[in-house]
Amino acid sequence: MAARLHVERNADRDVRSRFILVRVDGRQVASLNYGNVIDIDLTPGQHEIEFDNTWARRKVVLEVSEGEVYAAQVGNVTGWLATLLMSILAAFPTGLFLNLLRVDPILPPEDGERYLS
Repeated sequence: MAARLHVERNADRDVRSRFILVRVDGRQVASLNYGNVIDIDLTPGQHEIEFDNTWARRKVVLEVSEGEVYAAQVGNVTGWLATLLMSILAAFPTGLFLNLLRVDPILPPEDGERYLS
């Protein structure tokens, strides 16, 4: 059973502009617009996960084991300079935020029947 990375782009603080590219070990696996959700299967071992909106990048290295699940929330944010540029030029650079955590299963598969019986 492979490990899985669940990625969501649906945070309220996301400015909902620009796509975000998702790369795993240098290979593009998705392009996320606001509201998109994807699941990526990962083989056990070390993986470099990159999120890139062409203005900003976030990279994280994960060492994953079989059956592990990771959840990530990603989005674009702006600062005061971007707000000023948006009002003058109708274009603006955005930063990128990333929240990542490992999700533990409620019951370990090997103990599931013992707890339910």
